[in-house]
Amino acid sequence: TAFFLYAAYTESLFLALTLGAFWCVRRGHVPGAILLAVCAGLTKVQGAILGVPLAVEYLIVAGWSLTRPLSGLDRGRVATAGSLLLSGAAGTLAYFGYLAYGLHDPVSWFDRESLQWQQRVSWPGETLIVAIQKLLGERQLSINMFDLVVLLLFTALAVAAFRFRASYGLQAATILVSTWFHLRPDFPLVSVSRYVLVAFPCFMILAHWAARRPRVVHLGIVTLWVSWLLVWTLQSIRGYWVG
Repeated sequence: TAFFLYAAYTESLFLALTLGAFWCVRRGHVPGAILLAVCAGLTKVQGAILGVPLAVEYLIVAGWSLTRPLSGLDRGRVATAGSLLLSGAAGTLAYFGYLAYGLHDPVSWFDRESLQWQQRVSWPGETLIVAIQKLLGERQLSINMFDLVVLLLFTALAVAAFRFRASYGLQAATILVSTWFHLRPDFPLVSVSRYVLVAFPCFMILAHWAARRPRVVHLGIVTLWVSWLLVWTLQSIRGYWVG
């Protein structure tokens, strides 16, 4: 994953902004969290729903839980949670507004995404079915197999993150949901290995799991991932598209 942090993608900036926003909420610096969330919304479209896990994180810090209804919180805290909830969306809407009214772009962002990546919105489960069918048709090791393994692994880690902290599970879910409901015929899960990079709770869960295992497990994970780093770097140097 370090390859994508170094390359000219938005993941490194988005990850920094997301971590900063969570840190600010945890420390009680709500204005800073809102500012960082707005910037995250300007960076990636997934930032539009970053406010959901941030609002939940704020409520957790404020003492809210599933056994304590929101009515138990004062109006000021509820209003603050609402501000965090809308912060990421405000940044994304500002970006869309700039495209439409600042640049007078006649083509919407969603249409451009579809034209450039040949992707469409899929029905629940359709993306997984097509990915498996594509894999069975290839009958060999391929990028589609790698992408499927990555999606299933990080989906399992995202589910586990909910048990660790609700806001962490939501943050991971906001990143993965777009992959589950988008489809490209030739590469059903295109770029998923890059997208999951910003789902930081998944890496925390994996680290927590590995820490309870023999050290050889940790070394095996690091060795495997360093190997993939070398593979992606070599492919990029050779002129192949990696992303």
